[in-house]
Amino acid sequence: MKGDTIIHKTALGLDEMETRTRLLSPSLRAVLIMVDGKSTYDALYQKIRKLPQYSDQNQFNDTIDILLKEDLIRGGSSIDSPGFELQDEVPATELPKDWNPDLMIKIKRRLVHAAGEVLDRQAGKVIHKLENAPDSKEGIIAAMNDSKKLVRLFIDEEKADELERKFNALVGESS
Repeated sequence: MKGDTIIHKTALGLDEMETRTRLLSPSLRAVLIMVDGKSTYDALYQKIRKLPQYSDQNQFNDTIDILLKEDLIRGGSSIDSPGFELQDEVPATELPKDWNPDLMIKIKRRLVHAAGEVLDRQAGKVIHKLENAPDSKEGIIAAMNDSKKLVRLFIDEEKADELERKFNALVGESS
């Protein structure tokens, strides 16, 4: 993995933070905790190398490899899309009526990122729902609506409203 690659938690990684079902070793869990979706590989190592077990970068590399293989983290840009920047939102007025596959993938990644921002550690199930949505306009909109309902019922009404605003800003759909 390149040093300038941004590392972020996957839906499984976020879920692991909540549930601890995988019984990760303390050293693996320490690295997973430090993954914030903003730090690059090199920056993460600079933070974690203060721990005695990570003074050697090879140990850190091995840990990252394990977390990648377990699908707990993923490398890429902040939402795992080459060249994506948060300012690069698609205004609703510019959304094509016919969503092409590339646009659907980009929108899904943006929705996943928005859910992670709003829900933080509680985002696991919502991210899983969004990532597994069918690659169609209808499938994505259905996953958005289901996600908003899930948040409203099980997490928090205000977070559901914030999530809805972010989703609507990204895809220009009102629910």
